[in-house]
Amino acid sequence: MVAEGYSSNAGNITTNISVSAIPTFQQEAEDVLGPLNKSFVTTGILYDRVFPLANLESYKGLASDDTTSSVHFTQAYSEIYNSLYNKTGYKTPEELESYLTSNYTGKTHTIGALFFKYNYLDTNAIKNNQIYVSNGKLYDTPNRTSSPYIEATTMIASPLFPAEAELEEGSHTFTFDPTTVISNSAFNIAKVNIDFGMVPEVKFFTPVAAQLARKSQTRK
Repeated sequence: MVAEGYSSNAGNITTNISVSAIPTFQQEAEDVLGPLNKSFVTTGILYDRVFPLANLESYKGLASDDTTSSVHFTQAYSEIYNSLYNKTGYKTPEELESYLTSNYTGKTHTIGALFFKYNYLDTNAIKNNQIYVSNGKLYDTPNRTSSPYIEATTMIASPLFPAEAELEEGSHTFTFDPTTVISNSAFNIAKVNIDFGMVPEVKFFTPVAAQLARKSQTRK
């Protein structure tokens, strides 16, 4: 919002402009969701708090799911991070990007994996009388018999590169780094399939699943 005022002093015109900051999507979402009891958000992540550009619901950790891109991985992590009610122990999106940039060597690439359980509001929650709207805000319906929150799982994996990186010709090595295997639930990676579609055979390698399971969360 911009407001302007004019005043004259000895022939000079003074312009006063007052500018109010435009609320972010998350600030607007927090205003609408604020009255709800968050103890029913069992995963500690409410995806409705952010604009869902990464489309987490399309990456469910199924065997048929494909890998994604480094840009999508960092966008997904940013959305998950900003959906968290308790961010303790997680790198900020900026810290993760800085880590990728400082540890990039050109031909050795970290494979990133996100495995998160999260909640989102059921689109039928108002119809089901689980929540109601008053003055543009959402409130819990007293004495409801079921939760308005649906629990889902997302699994996103990709080779990771800094935003400005360009791939060079030649042999490339792909590795796992516990810093980029990030989760709010324990999980094991038993096998990784690398297939660039340029050779007839499919290559496999087996990481140390137990070690990754113990280091599944990013720590500052």
